Parts: sequence; C-alpha cells; structure tokens
Amino acid sequence: MTDENLDFSDCPEVTPEMFAKAVVRRGLPAAKTKTQVILRIDVYEHQVEY
Repeated sequence: MTDENLDFSDCPEVTPEMFAKAVVRRGLPAAKTKTQVILRIDVYEHQVEY
C-alpha cells in the first residue's frame, strides 16, 4: 500500500491548537503486561472462507 492509497477523509483535521497542547514523551517504559490469546483454528478458518 502506498501513501496515495490512504483515505484520510474520515480523520479530523489537525489544528494548530492541537499541536500547542501536544506533549512529547520520550523514554516511556514498554508495556509490561501480557495478554493470553486463545485462537480456535476451526472458527478462524470458517471466518476466512467468508
């Protein structure tokens, strides 16, 4: 996908006021929480067919 294929029509326009309120945060620690995910292959394969 190239930049020309992206559709930004549903995104709000970024205003100078939004940039004025922005905060740059560097060096934030990575999220340490992990989530277990169970994927049922039979359900996944069924969804892929449609």
